[in-house]
Amino acid sequence: MPRKQPFKKQPFEVLKQNEVSANLYEGMLTSEIYYTMTDKQKTLLTYMKLQMYAEHKKPVPNDKTTFSFNRHKWLEKYHIYSSDNGAFYRDRDVLIERGFIELIQSGKITRSKNIYRFSDKWKYIQNTERNG
Repeated sequence: MPRKQPFKKQPFEVLKQNEVSANLYEGMLTSEIYYTMTDKQKTLLTYMKLQMYAEHKKPVPNDKTTFSFNRHKWLEKYHIYSSDNGAFYRDRDVLIERGFIELIQSGKITRSKNIYRFSDKWKYIQNTERNG
């Protein structure tokens, strides 16, 4: 059986071939619950997904769905928010409430990185809301 060729990114997608993709799929992007989010919340979700794939040393061993996301990442690295006025935390809380992510460990008291996990709860929340 011939060996499968590695996925080759298209020139219009990347600056370098070793870049990481956020991999957002149609089911999530066209879901009713996704449509109810603001553009900033959708952007945050995309960058969190990117961070999950980019982070090779996972904060929770043997759990590929976990990732860290701290002030440096959303303010300085990804430039999602321009200040620390609470908008990140409000948007993050919406992602948690709607079942896209879970906060596994808060770093607030220890001044360490917050640890998150991606979740599929959004599918069930969507179905519950649709079915009344």
